[in-house]
Amino acid sequence: MSRLEITVDAEFNNKAALLLNDIWDDVCLHPQKYGGCTIKGAIDYVLVKTCTKAWPYILMTQLLGKATDERVNILAVHKNSTLDGAWDARSLCEHVISRDGCFEPDVLCGILGGVKQPYNNSPAQKPELAKTNNVSPAHRQILNTMVDALSSITTSDEARSALGYFLYVCKRRLEEAQSENTVEGISARGNVNLAAFRRFLCGVAQRGRDGEGLNVAVAVLLSLLYREEDGFSVNLYPSNVSRRGGLYQGDLELYQGDSKLAALELKDKSFSSAEVLSTAKDAWGAGFPRFLFVFGYGAGVVGYGTFSPTDYEEQEGVGVFGGCVGFESLVDSLLLVIGMVDLDYVRGHTNQILSDAKVKARTSTSTREELRTLIASSGK
Repeated sequence: MSRLEITVDAEFNNKAALLLNDIWDDVCLHPQKYGGCTIKGAIDYVLVKTCTKAWPYILMTQLLGKATDERVNILAVHKNSTLDGAWDARSLCEHVISRDGCFEPDVLCGILGGVKQPYNNSPAQKPELAKTNNVSPAHRQILNTMVDALSSITTSDEARSALGYFLYVCKRRLEEAQSENTVEGISARGNVNLAAFRRFLCGVAQRGRDGEGLNVAVAVLLSLLYREEDGFSVNLYPSNVSRRGGLYQGDLELYQGDSKLAALELKDKSFSSAEVLSTAKDAWGAGFPRFLFVFGYGAGVVGYGTFSPTDYEEQEGVGVFGGCVGFESLVDSLLLVIGMVDLDYVRGHTNQILSDAKVKARTSTSTREELRTLIASSGK
């Protein structure tokens, strides 16, 4: 029988990022649930009783990998390990937790030590964690402790429980390190101040990578105006999905029932007037009577007159509409008509959009952190 190897790709990392953020939110909301786990002693030893920097990242990554996919061998470190269920732990760590994923620096405020590439350190250079690994005397006890503890984790549920306690300890360390608790307030309910909601949307749009932040912010905003309970659907498509077969697909499409309502093109880099007009014609040709080109912070300074008076006359003649607007202008305009903004509604729709659109780990984490800041500020 061939050896099972787990592929750690963008889909795996995105799933892991959503899971990690979900557990962190639950730890902040219900800390009493996470006061212990089956490997509590090992986690306390790694996080509290030692001063090493690489090992906490390794422990967190191995637990997250197993929590994400139960087939993962929790002791395997590299995909070239001979263990069944080998996988690339370094990819998960750097794309979700440390360097590119930014969960540890942005959410945990660097509490683990701010190491960008912990799997480059010698303890993680072997194909798997094993007591036979040749490590320095300073790392011997911690390696043996890790192997014993992780060997006892056999299911995803056990890994999630242990990861929850790991984050619970991190939360306590944050509370001790900060003069005021910045993670409390996540259980706030009710309506949010519109100015605070605007700050949230702008933060999401600015911090997201490769235009994904802009896409998520616009989708969240429109989901408050075009509500599911009123028969509308706001469909944000993954940013890396190509348009196949020459068929038009907007970055974001609005439907009322089965009827096409509007298509939006979302651009967070420089563009030309010809690109706007060409995309608008594609949208109209695909049956969307309304089209909006929204540009974000990465587009730079954009002048007026993207659509000329002649363009608007042509639109009037064929019964369609197209416009081009900056992100902040769109936000300011729609906040006048949206009314009240319910926190639970925003939280639920934001998380759903991140999942449905397969948003990359980096943007998912920064969006969730902006959401926590919004909720915390509403509880003051």
